[in-house]
Amino acid sequence: MLCMICDTEVNEHAVICRNCGAMPWKKPESFPDDDAHKKWLENEYYPQLMRWQETKRLRDAVDSLTAAVHSLQTGNERLLAALGQQFTDLKDMRIEDGVLRKYKGNAAVVRIPDGVKRIGGQFDMGSGAFCGVFEASATLCAVILPDSVDTIGDGAFWGCRNLSAVSIPAGVTSIGNGAFYECAALSAISLPAGITRIGAHSFLGCSNLAEIMIPAGVTSIGDGAFYGCDSLTELAIPDSVTAIGKSAFGACKKLKKITFPTAGVTSIGGQAFDEYEGLTEIVIPDNIMNIADNAFSGCVWANRVTIPDSVTRIGREAFCGCTGLTAVTIPENVTRLGDGAFEGCTALTALTVSDGVKSIGESAFQQCTALTEITLPDSVIRIGNSAFIGCTNLKKAMLPHDLEISDGCFPKECEIIRREEREEV
Repeated sequence: MLCMICDTEVNEHAVICRNCGAMPWKKPESFPDDDAHKKWLENEYYPQLMRWQETKRLRDAVDSLTAAVHSLQTGNERLLAALGQQFTDLKDMRIEDGVLRKYKGNAAVVRIPDGVKRIGGQFDMGSGAFCGVFEASATLCAVILPDSVDTIGDGAFWGCRNLSAVSIPAGVTSIGNGAFYECAALSAISLPAGITRIGAHSFLGCSNLAEIMIPAGVTSIGDGAFYGCDSLTELAIPDSVTAIGKSAFGACKKLKKITFPTAGVTSIGGQAFDEYEGLTEIVIPDNIMNIADNAFSGCVWANRVTIPDSVTRIGREAFCGCTGLTAVTIPENVTRLGDGAFEGCTALTALTVSDGVKSIGESAFQQCTALTEITLPDSVIRIGNSAFIGCTNLKKAMLPHDLEISDGCFPKECEIIRREEREEV
């Protein structure tokens, strides 16, 4: 088949033409007569050509405005402000009591008038109630906020997939839940120093967000705040942060380096850093006491993890599926190791369980196929079912003399040695 726009050969299953980038509209190889050709031109070719040209115009606008936001961040505010003055029409805005409730225009660049204090919206992930101020605009590329704005509300820019530039004034202190949800074109954003809260799912699905600096005043990062930000490679969490929500940085698959706060945070939320494909080393700071369920599950390239003595709990499947992990030490203050905590860590060859650990959960080390020998301290009083099942190379396990175990804890080929028995030999 031939592309309608440039006549290049196109695979019938292609999403776009590789030559011109047009959408998958195909040109028939032949027509039965001139009338059929004419009808095709009028009903198919020209309408699709116009749509493609409009798409290309918007794409070019996104590229130019992305350059503009970088200029803005280096002090050139006049450029973006001038663009906003050209494109904004106040009649398209509904403003009530200092809150921008709705924008119904189709401008590529929107400048919010001075006096607006809050960008409204509605976002409830649980109920699926989403209502963005800009109604998931496909044309919106850049927004200039006035200095009067102090709050970016829930779902403010929800679904604006072509939004690539936002100027956030210094007075903003809070970014609401889902504020920039699935703003896929957003590649960089500068958060002012006064921000104290980053809401749940606020930047979820911003797949091109490659750079963000979390200000030193932020105290909480909500559930799923940066989930699926595929382009992030480095992340520094300031010491001011005291709470990191569930899946806050989950599925950031290119993230290679995380700098944890050295004070403040005492718990890492469930699935907070799961599914990282680029993270090679996990160093947990001394202030962390709780590693929640699935906190680092699926970090397949992590070959080393440092768990400090401050940790008292390692949750269910906390490191499940970390297939590159080769060694781990469970510190003495961890009284219970969660179910499936290290399940499927197939490269794990060195396991140290410190004296003080009392309980090892079900399937805690299931399918750790590289383990050949383990020693459990006298403090261990319980091992859950299937704790070491599937460890096909585990040949020897040294256990406390009075520890009760079920038949399903260890593989049948594993030799169980009671500590007293060995001391008598």
